[in-house]
Amino acid sequence: MIGLYTDNVHLDNYRSPLTEGEIEMDDKATVMEFIELWLDTFKKNSVKTATLTRLQTSKNTLANYEIASKKIGELNFFDIQRYVNQLVEDGYSLSNIKKQLRIVTSPLKLAAAMKIIPADPSIGVRLPNETKVKKQTKEVIAYTNDEQEKLFKRVAVSPLNVGCMGILFMIETGLRSGELLALKWKDVELDRSRMHVHATILNPMSNVNAIYQDSPKTKSSKRIVPLTPKAKAILKRLMEERTTEWVFE
Repeated sequence: MIGLYTDNVHLDNYRSPLTEGEIEMDDKATVMEFIELWLDTFKKNSVKTATLTRLQTSKNTLANYEIASKKIGELNFFDIQRYVNQLVEDGYSLSNIKKQLRIVTSPLKLAAAMKIIPADPSIGVRLPNETKVKKQTKEVIAYTNDEQEKLFKRVAVSPLNVGCMGILFMIETGLRSGELLALKWKDVELDRSRMHVHATILNPMSNVNAIYQDSPKTKSSKRIVPLTPKAKAILKRLMEERTTEWVFE
């Protein structure tokens, strides 16, 4: 199986077919079979939970397309390019098309490196021009100062409500909702008017699938955030009634 790839195995000299249970993972494996083995063996323990979930979502989407059932040894450039073109026709955004292409090309690069297939058929596949994509990427627009003031007035009617205080705190600090919910008292330094942001809650709106992730997706997400006077006042109010390690219970 792919797990045989260790420090003692050099890809340049590796020729044996892969096996997973009773399935021989050679060039007769389907694209879907090889992706599933790639996810389980290489990705499951090497990427963050959010990344693995996204890859699984991409795999599930791929299952709806003809390319998923093609054998990797028979797959060619035109099969992959037609897949990309179909994604454009189906109205996917450019960012999602890139993700859907990556779930195919990354395992194929591995298959080519391990000599399971003679060459990577995805070389040369073109992404669509952004103007050809029907679903354009939305621009992120921040609240204006006037809009922030209006929001302040609306939530100020319930100043002791933890949800309202959370909204005010996000406006003051720029935290995302997942970062807000992942904030612990140990991350707060009131005496130095700052806090450490290094974790997030994935799927924060779900009571079942919410996951605490104690590391950011990107390096820039891990940061020290200064506390404004309003932010400090909110924390002091919450601290008076805290019962757990979480700031916003």
